Amino acid sequence: MELPLSQATLRHTLLLLPALLSSGQGELAPQIDGQTWAERALRENEHHAFTCRVAGGSATPRLAWYLDGQLQEATTSRLLSVGGDAFSGGTSTFTVTAQRSQHELNCSLQDPGSGRPANASVILNVQFKPEIAQVGAKYQEAQGPGLLVVLFALVRANPPANVTWIDQDGPVTVNASDFLVLDAQNYPWLTNHTVQLQLRSLAHNLSVVATNDVGVTSASLPAPGLLATRIEVPLLGIVVAGGLALGTLVGFSTLVACLVCRKEKKTKGPSRRPSLISR
Repeated sequence: MELPLSQATLRHTLLLLPALLSSGQGELAPQIDGQTWAERALRENEHHAFTCRVAGGSATPRLAWYLDGQLQEATTSRLLSVGGDAFSGGTSTFTVTAQRSQHELNCSLQDPGSGRPANASVILNVQFKPEIAQVGAKYQEAQGPGLLVVLFALVRANPPANVTWIDQDGPVTVNASDFLVLDAQNYPWLTNHTVQLQLRSLAHNLSVVATNDVGVTSASLPAPGLLATRIEVPLLGIVVAGGLALGTLVGFSTLVACLVCRKEKKTKGPSRRPSLISR
């Protein structure tokens, strides 16, 4: 049900009264959702409407929205006035569809009286579920039975994710170390999670699970396949080395046989047959 004109005007006046009182001596002071500066957490692809209000001054304010420095079109806007030029104000609404590339939303105005600009800002904290960019493993010889395995996972998440390594028997208890990628400008929210463990059995299927307040993501790391690559290399080396050794042995044996044959021929000398003609 729509309010009568007088009640609607009174309602908007009450909404603008805090901004008018905080604006000082007639200076325009914009506020987004009642604050000059704030931080807002939004989930990726979430729609949220921000309302910018300004009160004070004798002239009509002009509001503009800027998202990361780019001028935007306001969704709705309206002007309010009470008693002619004695009190004037404006309100504008802008709807944001949260994307992780967005950082700051500004409501800006130009004071018609003084010509000075004024701004209200909202820092956008866009959150999204973890994304596993890459998983891998490196193997080393262990002192005991099995292989020493270093597993790593590059996880992109906001807020930061908790990473758990799981094998076929359940979560793996390991010592983990997390460190941020240094180039945070080109790789935002990217964290390298590294663990070290010793596998005593080849029949293991490993997986990594990353969780935060937004969602859960997992990726599998089939250890048997990775271990096969680790084991096939020595086997191939053994086969090649064995083939070379066998070829060398056969070649050396052939050379020795040839030398022995030549030596025997030199020892016997030319054969002399008795002549059939007698003198």
